Amino acid sequence: PYPDGGEIVVSDFWPRWHAPSRKILGIGHTVRYLDNRVVAGKNPRSTAYSTYDPATRSWTPWKTLDVPAGSNLVSSGAGSVGRHDLPNGDILLPVYANPVRDGKALPSLASVIRCRFDGTTLRFVEQGNEMTVPTGRGFGEPSLAAFQGRYFLTLRNDDYLAIARGKDGLHFEEPRKVKFDD
Repeated sequence: PYPDGGEIVVSDFWPRWHAPSRKILGIGHTVRYLDNRVVAGKNPRSTAYSTYDPATRSWTPWKTLDVPAGSNLVSSGAGSVGRHDLPNGDILLPVYANPVRDGKALPSLASVIRCRFDGTTLRFVEQGNEMTVPTGRGFGEPSLAAFQGRYFLTLRNDDYLAIARGKDGLHFEEPRKVKFDD
C-alpha cells in the first residue's frame, strides 16, 4: 500500500539465472497504481528486485536498489531491460531515468550501472555515461548484449530504435539510429 492511496507494485520484471550466487534474480521497476490506473509523474521510480526460493516455490519480498542521492538515477528503473552478467558475478544493468530540473521533467535518459549481487542484496557500484535525445520521451527500455569483446546497447525512442557501441559495457559511443540496407 502507498501512504497517499493506491499501491506500489513491481512492473516489467525479468527473472534470470545469476550463476555466481546460484539464484534466479528477477529485476524490474516500481510503479504506483491508484484505482487500477498508473499514477504517472508523481512518484519516483526505483529498480526493484527479488530472488526465487525453490524450497518454498515463491519469490522473496522485493527490495529496491539504492542509488547515489542527487544523481539523475534518483527516479530510475530497470523495467523491461536486458542485463549482462560478468564472469566475476558483477551485473551490468541498463536503466532509464526520468530527471527533473527546475521542476520540469526532462526527456528520459539511459545508462548502464554496474552492480554486485551477493545472493541477497543488489548493490550499486558505478555508473556509465548518460544518453538521451530531445525527441519524444528520450530513451527508454535499454538492453545490453556482448559479442566478441564489444558491448551493444539498444535504446527505444518514441520514433525510432537506436544502438550504441562500447568497449567496457559502461561507456558508449554516440547512439545511432538502427537502419536496414534492404
